[in-house]
Amino acid sequence: SYALFRAHTMIPSLFRKKKTKVQVQTGIFKGLVVVTLKPQKTNPLIDFVSLTDPQPYEVRVYVLKAANLQPKDRNGLSDPSNIYARGRWPSQLAIQVWDYDRMGTDDFIGETVIDLEDRWYHNMWQDIGFKHPQGSLQLWVDILTPAQAALYEPVNIEPPPPQKFEIRVVIWRSEGVTDRDMNTMNDLFVKAWMEGTKPQTTDTHWRCSTGKGSWNYRLKFTVQMPMKPEYGRLTIQLWDKDLAKWNDLIGESQLDLYKWIHKAFHEKRTVRPFKEQNTGKKGGFLAQNEEDESSDDEDDDNEGDHGPDLENNNNEQHKPLLDSKKKKLHSKLKKKITNVLKEVKRRKQTLTPDERQRRKAEKESNDKDEAFQSILVNDSDWLEMRYTNREAGISESMLGPELCGKLACFVCCAGCLSFMALFGASIMSTLTFYQQLQNQKDKL
Repeated sequence: SYALFRAHTMIPSLFRKKKTKVQVQTGIFKGLVVVTLKPQKTNPLIDFVSLTDPQPYEVRVYVLKAANLQPKDRNGLSDPSNIYARGRWPSQLAIQVWDYDRMGTDDFIGETVIDLEDRWYHNMWQDIGFKHPQGSLQLWVDILTPAQAALYEPVNIEPPPPQKFEIRVVIWRSEGVTDRDMNTMNDLFVKAWMEGTKPQTTDTHWRCSTGKGSWNYRLKFTVQMPMKPEYGRLTIQLWDKDLAKWNDLIGESQLDLYKWIHKAFHEKRTVRPFKEQNTGKKGGFLAQNEEDESSDDEDDDNEGDHGPDLENNNNEQHKPLLDSKKKKLHSKLKKKITNVLKEVKRRKQTLTPDERQRRKAEKESNDKDEAFQSILVNDSDWLEMRYTNREAGISESMLGPELCGKLACFVCCAGCLSFMALFGASIMSTLTFYQQLQNQKDKL
């Protein structure tokens, strides 16, 4: 397609002193230009008759998603729910995106015009729209003949049905928690939530003086896929509970579980993030170390060995090689164990009684930790809690309904006590006076 223009001269006027020439569009030329060496009259390259005769086609438009759409509402958002496909002429396809408004008329966001003839006869894509883009629309267009349309069914681009998943979180214990109270004793509890869900809290570990809280508490959150990536974050907060005032926030941590939820949604299986992540890291590290050790052993064994290839020998020739490897490893381990025993014996002789007592206490604490770790499953991990800088969210949690209830109870109690202190004596004297009058009437 080629636009046709005509030169036009603007006549001078009061506002325009000079003659100006402008290009005025007068139409669109559609044509096909073919350059050949010699014209072939008998067998032309193109059947011009088929180009001029109208032919039926089936056009399928698959709209996937839109991006960077300009907002049309006052709040800076838009609701692009209406998408229309139409055209001024049969050969043009116009796709319009509108902003849905519940009150009033819908707002026009933008449109793109696709020339179907150019798309059918040429590979170039041509779109006509505003000079300033209003966003982008991801789609594809299929132009099929009736025979092709009968063979190929329309592609089903409907997203998979929503599926609910359950996020299970087990809160085991804490270590190294800083003190928030003056008496160096914290009343620890954990609050956790997924973005868009209601927060859940564990029970309270009262009078925790060592910073080692223990809960063994299960939390469950229900999420629905597909979801936005920002809704796949798990927030865990550690709080110090206070009865007389608001609770103190100690720290928080966030986990991005979107990729794991996405993995469970597509693979249709239960996913354990910590277990799979730790297993992958350990497996890779161990495998790398084993490969390095095997390569070192092979280098040591192959030093000065320029004999024939071992693969062409019999099985009897492999046994001495394996025995030599075992002997070397055994001798190395024996030397290391001997050196370690000598070092331990030497240090024991130079230790003081206080040092021995301290080491004994450390050993007992390590044994306790190992015993507790044996109870935990292998998909647990430690999260580092840091103090957050989200003042708005923290103040909302601190100055919430619970604190308002405490303040209301305190104000009521203070008001009752003040009322009794100010008017208690006068009320009692008035009651005593009326009691005396009643007694006098009874005597009469």
